[in-house]
Formats: sequence, structure tokens, C-alpha cells
Amino acid sequence: MEVTEEQSSDEKAPKVIQIPIFERVELRRCENPWVKPRLMEKNLSENERKMKYLERHCCAILNKLTPQKFKALVAAMTMLEVDNVEKLELICDLVFETAIKQPLFSIPYANLCRVLTDVFKSMPGNTNFRKILVNKCQSEFEISEPLDEEKDKILRTEGEKLECLEEECKEQNRKRALGNIRFIGELFKLKMISEKIMHEIILKLLSVTDKPKSTMEDHLELFSKLLNTIGKELDHIDAKPRMNQYFEQLEKIIAIKKPSSRIKFALKDVIDLRASNWVPRREVEANPKTIDQNLREIQQKTKKDGSHEPSQANWRK
Repeated sequence: MEVTEEQSSDEKAPKVIQIPIFERVELRRCENPWVKPRLMEKNLSENERKMKYLERHCCAILNKLTPQKFKALVAAMTMLEVDNVEKLELICDLVFETAIKQPLFSIPYANLCRVLTDVFKSMPGNTNFRKILVNKCQSEFEISEPLDEEKDKILRTEGEKLECLEEECKEQNRKRALGNIRFIGELFKLKMISEKIMHEIILKLLSVTDKPKSTMEDHLELFSKLLNTIGKELDHIDAKPRMNQYFEQLEKIIAIKKPSSRIKFALKDVIDLRASNWVPRREVEANPKTIDQNLREIQQKTKKDGSHEPSQANWRK
């Protein structure tokens, strides 16, 4: 079969691919997009820019705070320019919020507060870091309502989602309360809160005879968390009679009020802890440790097991 010149030229010509033309799609923008700090602070006053600068640097230090880097980061915190009450309240608020949201790091944050108390002893208006911090702890402890009025109005417009959102909010408040009570206990250990205040807190937590069951169990859970934290420090010779009264009251509450199994076992653990002279059977909540501490523990464990010890050089990598 002969091939004509037209056919051969058609076969050699490049094929044209038809690409469909799509309409341009507008990407959905979020309500609060990220903006560079220098652009956000462009129209701010000099004082507002200094506050933003202080907030960024304080948050950066708190996010890196670990036992391994504690000294260096605390030194950096003390070097921040805090020359008025407004800045001191900002620093205190950031430290407090971070501490109650990360209860496993309560000890480092409490130690940080102890250092800052010595650094910021006096400010205009007869205030200091310790006074602001204790007021924040007290305010957080005294919050009893799960929802404020403004948020409650918003939730009630949601209809079917109301119950779910309320439960979520209650759980968040429960975690905040537990974080706050442990932080209070660590501050007491460092003599930043008096023993008299701790006894007042315990009396309030055990006054549950006329409370609804949910509130009663919340208070009893906070009591167990607090006694797990500071029971050994409170149970000294002079305070033995008061501690005996607390535990007698606790036994009555368990027998009469019949709390849920979870709360009942938590309270029984506290009773057993006191019976064993406040020596825990196991380390329930591991506090943050340095790399050297972890390395020593692993070496001790491997020696007991008779297994090969890990290389220190490899561990540090």
C-alpha cells in the first residue's frame, strides 16, 4: 500500500493535547490567619510593642523549660525587662497558665516562681510576684461554675450540641482544677503558701455534706490530689490531731455518701499512703528528669538485670 505525502506529513506532525480549562478556585481563608509579628505590631504604640515582645520571649522560655536547661532558662527569664506592674502581671499570668496546663512539670514551674519571687520582690503599688501569683491560685480555686454567663448564652443557641459542649467544658475545668491544686501544693513545699491556707483548703474540700454528687466527687478528687502532693509535709507532730480529724471525716464520707468507684479508690489510696508513712508503693506520676538522671537509672537497672549497659555516648545522641 502506497503512502501519500499528505499521510506521511500528518503522521510526522506533533499531536496537540487538549488541556481542559478549569475555573479559578478561590481558597477559603481562615478567620484568624497568621501574620508576621512586625506587621501586626506596625500600628501599635511603643508600650504595646514592648508588651508583645515580652510575651513572645517569656513564652519561648516557658516552652523550653526542662530540668536539663533550668538554670540557663531561669537566668534568661530574670533578664527580661520587667519594670512595672503591668509587665509583672503578664509574666505571672503566662507562668501560671502554663503550670496548671502541664501538671507533670509543676515542680520546675514552682521552682521558677520561687526564683522570680526573689527577683521581683517589690514593684510600685506595694505588690510583688508572689502576691500576684497567690491571688491567681486563689481565684482559680474558687471558680465553681463550669460556664460563665456569656459562654452559656452562646452554647444555649446550639440546641442539641449543648450537652456535649458542656461536658467538654466541665472536663477542661476539671483538668485545670487538678493542675492548679498540684501547683498550689508544690508552692507550699517551697514555703510560698502558708500551712494555714493549706488547712483552709482541705476543710473546704471536705465540706461536701450538702453538695450535689458531681461537686462532691470533684472536691474529693482535688483532696486526694492535694494530699498525694503535700501529705508528708502536712502530717507532722503538731498537726497530727488535725490530720486525724480529716481522715476520720473522710471515712464517714466514703461510708455515707458512697462516691463512685474511681473516687473511692483514689481516697483509699490516700488512706493507705498515710498508713505507710507517706511512702508510695510506686511512682505514679514521673516528674521530669535530666538526661543524666535517666542515664543513671538505666545503668542501675541494667546492672541489676545483668544485661549490657547502654553506651553513654549513644544515649546522649
